[in-house]
Amino acid sequence: MRKIELVADGGHINYSRDMMKDYGKLLFNEKPRDGIKFCIEQGIISKNGHPKKIAKFLKNTSDGLSKFAIGQYLGSHHTDPEVVKAYVDAFGFSG
Repeated sequence: MRKIELVADGGHINYSRDMMKDYGKLLFNEKPRDGIKFCIEQGIISKNGHPKKIAKFLKNTSDGLSKFAIGQYLGSHHTDPEVVKAYVDAFGFSG
């Protein structure tokens, strides 16, 4: 398990990747864009922030992500339309 080290009050605190992912989910539920940015910065989502990677995170991280926050993120005019397309495509709808 990869550890992420932060310095607080002169001491070092190690956080596991799972703990950082949990924090990213909480942040996403409050401020979706900030949560995605945090997850990219921490390597939870691929560093390049590729739309398919973001869509995969949104779809596969159903445990802990608010459906309302997902809708806010996908419906925002700031969100890359390729993320929305990749998210919808991830469900495999056909017709």
